[in-house]
Amino acid sequence: MSMIRDRRVKYCSIVGAHLAMAPLSFLWIFGNLSAYMDSYFRFSCYPKCADSDTQWMLALYIAGACPGGLLTKILVKRLGLKWTGVFAMIVCGLSMLGSAWVLQHSVAWTVVLYSVFFGVAVGINFSVSYQLVGGWAPDNFALFTATVTGFPATLSVVQNQLITAYVNPDNLKADAFVGHRTYFSQPEILHRVPMTVIMYGAMTFGLHFIGYILISNPPQVSLDHPISRKSDENHSKNLEKGKYTSDFLTSDDSSHKESNGHVLNNYGANNVNNGTTTMSDIHQSKPNVITIESSTGDIAEKASSITLGVEEEPKSWKPSETIKTPVFYALLLYGTSMKYGLILKSNYYKQFALLYINDDKYLTLVGTLIPIISTVSRIIFGACLDKGLLRF
Repeated sequence: MSMIRDRRVKYCSIVGAHLAMAPLSFLWIFGNLSAYMDSYFRFSCYPKCADSDTQWMLALYIAGACPGGLLTKILVKRLGLKWTGVFAMIVCGLSMLGSAWVLQHSVAWTVVLYSVFFGVAVGINFSVSYQLVGGWAPDNFALFTATVTGFPATLSVVQNQLITAYVNPDNLKADAFVGHRTYFSQPEILHRVPMTVIMYGAMTFGLHFIGYILISNPPQVSLDHPISRKSDENHSKNLEKGKYTSDFLTSDDSSHKESNGHVLNNYGANNVNNGTTTMSDIHQSKPNVITIESSTGDIAEKASSITLGVEEEPKSWKPSETIKTPVFYALLLYGTSMKYGLILKSNYYKQFALLYINDDKYLTLVGTLIPIISTVSRIIFGACLDKGLLRF
């Protein structure tokens, strides 16, 4: 009975972690919603709403996720993992529902609520959901990471259809041309826009709330003991065999390692001698710490240690050290290209298409194809990582 109960808690928590990612769907519905919000600002709120531009919203929303992720560790130490997520849920809910009122008065304040506060809270929630999935399902971490990030994209397919069906049920055409932009000036569309924001916020908050009802803290999460007990046992066994397996490399029994509440995994990357390094290949300077001999300086030594996965715990690098590593620029290029593509799609696809296509419902339908493709590709990629078909 205890095993059945534990399994039920595990799967309820995994489902909850997926539902808790609902606010991330804003990234995928903004392109549709912004077409109506811009029209509202232009024809129902002008001139008092001419104090900013809605194009800031998505960029600041994405940018806010970075400080949100950095705040997670501080909050988890004080509140615990689940209550940190609950805190993020409250901020998300207040930001979404509060923006329905401020958009009737100011674009700038709408940007602040719907982007800055909302984005930071989503960043916190993103990190918490990752840790929950990694804690409860370490053996399928890549797959569940893919489904967790893919759930908001799939959710946006439904939300986009509901938004268009409510705001523009008669499929009216954009009838106002201002420069190179088109807008909806029909009163029957404009007066529904604030309620649409409330509808989206209530739907998202409801899923978010249900998610945290289902969630329980995973047994692996421990802020006081960076290395799990199972990791220590495997570590001792490998030492007895004359081999050393890093705390950050996949052990014989588990691919999940965790430090300071952050889940760390290795999917076959950078393994030496099939995941183990003999004691003759390394120099053990003190227990649980491996020193990599390098003639290229301290930074190269750190980089080599990270590559082999033999650091005892994550180190905080100074900015001057970070910018000297190739990994930093690779990640910067990857992040920039990916986020730019998302911003381009979400910000402009419908605004541009309305210049040439007068079928609003058709454009909404076309816009939902991108999230579907994104979700499917994420799941395939995650499954390949877990099965060992892809290695890095």
